Amino acid sequence: MFNRYVIFLTIVCAAIWGFHRELVNGDVLQYIDAHPHPIYTPPVLYYTGVTYGLFQDLEDAATYYIRITEKFPTSAYADDAMYEYLQTLDNRMVLPRRLLGDEYEKYLDKFPHGNHEQMVRNRISMIRTGP
Repeated sequence: MFNRYVIFLTIVCAAIWGFHRELVNGDVLQYIDAHPHPIYTPPVLYYTGVTYGLFQDLEDAATYYIRITEKFPTSAYADDAMYEYLQTLDNRMVLPRRLLGDEYEKYLDKFPHGNHEQMVRNRISMIRTGP
């Protein structure tokens, strides 16, 4: 039984690594940019961001998350992508606290009753009241 899990995880890791290599080459993304589709493109962009995040490439992950909210704002993935984008900004510490709070508020503007509303409100409160 244990061996099945090890084999399964090895296959999953190999598939993620192979997909990551294709992303680095740019072949997959060039195709996606050339053929945007409102149903298929958002999940591909979202999981591309997830893949970059798995490899701790938060800058590229943020790029793909924000592309969903900009190009496909009505997609089912837009809410989660915007939140993940904010998380990458927060983890990378690239913005001053005030600007980071403004970015979190943009989430509430776009998704006032979104999946991550309470988490975002808590983070804004922490940012605004913190040192």
